[in-house]
Amino acid sequence: KFNLGLDTGSSILWVAQKGCKGTYAITNFFNPSASSTSKSTEQPFEIQYGTGSCSGIYYNDNVRYLSNDDFNMYFGVASNAEFMATGADGIIGLSKSYQTKALSFVHMLKENGVTDSLVFSFKFELDVFKSDVKGRMYIGKHNDFSKDEVKSCPLINYINEIFWACKLESFGLKGSNAEAISTYSQGVIFDTGTNAIILPMRYLNDLEGKLSNFGCTTLNSKGNYYIVCDANGDFPSLNFKLNNQILTIPREYSFSYLDSSRRYVISSVTFTSDDMALIGSVFFYVYHTLFDEENKELKFILNDGKIGGLSTFVIILIVVASIATVLLIAFVIYYCIKNRKKNNMLAANYGNNYNQPFFN
Repeated sequence: KFNLGLDTGSSILWVAQKGCKGTYAITNFFNPSASSTSKSTEQPFEIQYGTGSCSGIYYNDNVRYLSNDDFNMYFGVASNAEFMATGADGIIGLSKSYQTKALSFVHMLKENGVTDSLVFSFKFELDVFKSDVKGRMYIGKHNDFSKDEVKSCPLINYINEIFWACKLESFGLKGSNAEAISTYSQGVIFDTGTNAIILPMRYLNDLEGKLSNFGCTTLNSKGNYYIVCDANGDFPSLNFKLNNQILTIPREYSFSYLDSSRRYVISSVTFTSDDMALIGSVFFYVYHTLFDEENKELKFILNDGKIGGLSTFVIILIVVASIATVLLIAFVIYYCIKNRKKNNMLAANYGNNYNQPFFN
């Protein structure tokens, strides 16, 4: 069994080979010689991530996923993995169509009959910053996206055709009494493998003159810029305009405490001199996001606080109703027993009276 990171910003599924060199914190390794069905293609692979890289050889082998049925899959076996520790044994690349024999993961699932569509989505609980991150990846369509409040954007070819990208029409800040908008438009990649939101400096340059309206300023850290605000002030939410629709990340999700003093908060947006724009995991915590290659679009709907089951409110309601039902049943039983005892006592009294001398 392998625990693999889910990355919409890359296209290769890989696991680490036994004896893999590097700094990647891996606990489960793949040993090709221990599998009678594994076969090396002798084709090398190499991939560069934002915070690391890996390289190795492509293999074919039987894989079991979401069922008891095995199917043959094409994947990378890394002999070198230079990564920061993440607690995963490899990566599942979930990009769009891949133009070589190495199909992306969802394409391989469809090719082998595990799913009937090139659609998947990610959904998290809304309290991810207050407890352990809880979420699910759904393969196939999800009922959430049949609702009227669903928003969407068409896919564009931005930098590389394998990326899930839309056109970002504007980015802005909105507080209770102030608003600031940068109307610069460009492509943006939706990348589950990125922690933060990364935007070019031109957005911050447009907004900088109005940051004081929110009690905020800028922070330069090793060439990257951030928005820093007074934690007790009216620090803003983040607004992203896509396909003429506003998607908001509430301020409690878009900002975190800067240090242990908890006096200042820092935004989840990193502004860089690079022209590339990325929307990372913070966004997916707030929005259940569907990646649909068949219809060439992304869909978004605010998370409802439940994952593949009942919301916390509904669960509490059910528990309260269950307790009330138990108490009601207990009361009915008690009432019945009490009346039965009373009737038995009356019957006993009638019997005693029947034997009284009165009837003689």
